[in-house]
Amino acid sequence: MHIALVSTFYYPRMHGGTEQSLQYQAEAHAKKGLRVTVISFHDGDKPERFTHNGVDCLTLPVPNISQCLDVKNRASATVRSLWHIIDIYNPVAGRLLEKTLREIKPDIVQTHNLPGWSCAAWSACRRLDLPNIQVLHDFQLTCPTATRFRDGENCKDTCLKCVPFGILRKRFSQRVNYVVANSNYTRELHRGLGYFSAAKIFAVIYGAVPPPVKSQEETRRSDQTIRIGYIGRLHSTKGIELLIESFMSVARKDLVLRIAGSGPKPYETELRQKAQGAAIEFLGHTPASVFFQSIDLLVVPSLWNEPMGRVAIEAANHGVAVVAAKRGGIPELVQDGKTGWIFDPSIPGELAGILGKVTRDQIQALRSNCLAWGQTFSAEKTSDQWISLYKKILNT
Repeated sequence: MHIALVSTFYYPRMHGGTEQSLQYQAEAHAKKGLRVTVISFHDGDKPERFTHNGVDCLTLPVPNISQCLDVKNRASATVRSLWHIIDIYNPVAGRLLEKTLREIKPDIVQTHNLPGWSCAAWSACRRLDLPNIQVLHDFQLTCPTATRFRDGENCKDTCLKCVPFGILRKRFSQRVNYVVANSNYTRELHRGLGYFSAAKIFAVIYGAVPPPVKSQEETRRSDQTIRIGYIGRLHSTKGIELLIESFMSVARKDLVLRIAGSGPKPYETELRQKAQGAAIEFLGHTPASVFFQSIDLLVVPSLWNEPMGRVAIEAANHGVAVVAAKRGGIPELVQDGKTGWIFDPSIPGELAGILGKVTRDQIQALRSNCLAWGQTFSAEKTSDQWISLYKKILNT
């Protein structure tokens, strides 16, 4: 079986969790004997072919007015606007993908994030009569920023700015027969907005996470300090200010807060000033496997409706319990009372209440549950789910 995975980015141009999940899936498929080809973009002007960990990789120049994928930071406002208008439906990109698929002859095409490819990727698959699975990692089809978050609030309705981008995408989405979302929240949001209403299958397969660190039990410290952690981008949508304020409001000397990650310098400075005098450490960029071994409890305090919040699964995979915000798809990844606790960031004092009462014994009691839960999201098991779906589609 030959699977083509179409994405904006792929190794070595890794931009976040989407690309990581895609890489874990592709490599797990290859280990199971599937032929896997990933088609993505790069900023050069010539196609590049190479193989990485058993996966065939083909990277192509971007067929838009600017070949630069980072148009947000490296192009003028006019170029950015035109780039995104073209990217609603780019027939040149569609023909490029069609030509590439004719050459490699896959059995199934998975389209992932579509910037650069546009909805024309779906038309390319239809012209070749190839089964096409659209994988939803975020809200990019409904919102240019992919977040549905504006002015400090989650968007309840599609704002006027997003309507022009969404109308055509919604219309073209009716051409897709198979859709997989990375959470129930992501699936129901698109369904509620009228996307993919003609889909024969609209499934949920959570994004794969890396394997656990087997030595982690041996490296944990035995003192009574409870090390609370946050890892990720330092941004106002992530709820870090809420976490700091909640932590500082708890009168406990046995708690330490470790914050790993980076963000805009002015915002980092603001956070450091807010945390002055408290037992709060800013670690900067830290490898996830190292970070999870240095904490006892992870907090995911996001204010925006994250589609999946894969960091919660990465923590569980390392035996770390999670205190997670009731936002987007995040609660789906935490078994309340079994692998952690869920709180509502809109309720004042709810997060502080959890931090003020949690004990080391409670955290330790959840460790085995976390490790077992994390394994259900392994690349090997999610690969099995994908392969079952491929067989179902090909047999219909």
